[in-house]
Amino acid sequence: MKKKIKPENDFLYMQAALKDGNEILELLTPYINQKILIPRSIEQIEKGIKNTWIAKSRENKIVATASIIFFSNNLCEIRALVVDKKYQSKNVGKNLITQIISFLTENYPTPLQIFALTYAVEFFKKIGFTVVSKSKFPDKIYEDCKFCLKQETCDETAVEMLIKKKDESVRRK
Repeated sequence: MKKKIKPENDFLYMQAALKDGNEILELLTPYINQKILIPRSIEQIEKGIKNTWIAKSRENKIVATASIIFFSNNLCEIRALVVDKKYQSKNVGKNLITQIISFLTENYPTPLQIFALTYAVEFFKKIGFTVVSKSKFPDKIYEDCKFCLKQETCDETAVEMLIKKKDESVRRK
């Protein structure tokens, strides 16, 4: 179910399409090279494209991206959040994550636990996430962290947001 969001602050937020794969990889590559993100091939990006969101500028350039992955019906990770350096501090990342959370809340069963492993702890805290122990997410550690070069010396922080039943407000733990 594709969803396009109205422009906000000169940016358009939407789910990515297959044609966006190369541009997404181009945006991710500097962070992969710096060992901030786990390497992803174009094939991996294309395989997960239906769970990837992007922000486009007025010039139709992808300036931010993030993906979601479900580990169970009510456990979802936001991963590979990247905002082009030229567009940081312009609320692009915040608006992208907010759109993803709205999409998840509207389209998936609640309660829903959303988490991320991140270096941008303050960014996520401003959106309503709280810091938690990585040990809460053993499936994530087993599935993805085994591919990370920093596996034994992980310096990312786990953050989470809990979404209650649809008729209740967001619960921050």
